[in-house]
Amino acid sequence: MLLHRIFIIRFFMACLLGLPLLAFAASPSAASPEGAIKEYYELVAANRAEEAIEFYSIKNIKDTDLTEVKSKLKSLVEVQYKLIQGRDGLKAVETKLISQKGDKAFVECSLVYGNGKKDTEKTAMIREDGRWKFHEE
Repeated sequence: MLLHRIFIIRFFMACLLGLPLLAFAASPSAASPEGAIKEYYELVAANRAEEAIEFYSIKNIKDTDLTEVKSKLKSLVEVQYKLIQGRDGLKAVETKLISQKGDKAFVECSLVYGNGKKDTEKTAMIREDGRWKFHEE
């Protein structure tokens, strides 16, 4: 009985200590466009679609379209997750800032997979409320 109580106390302490870290990891708060991209793909690789879609700029979407857009973004993240899993996981996210002017930036991003394959793309980013997000040009 005493061991059971000790286990419960330790479990709750671990949860309490871990909550601030979880809250930080779940919020798209990277100080740089490169950091935001890395955080995004870490969430995708961890199959955390709801948190990952927060890295997309949807500020200018009409309220009537918001549910549909979020649903499509979630589907996109799920496809990315399956791709990552099909390539033996995500080994690394390499980023290079191409240009930045004010609240807009372009970043070259390379995803290195566990099977050795690599995908590279250029991504437009925008800073909204202090957070860098994916943005269509």
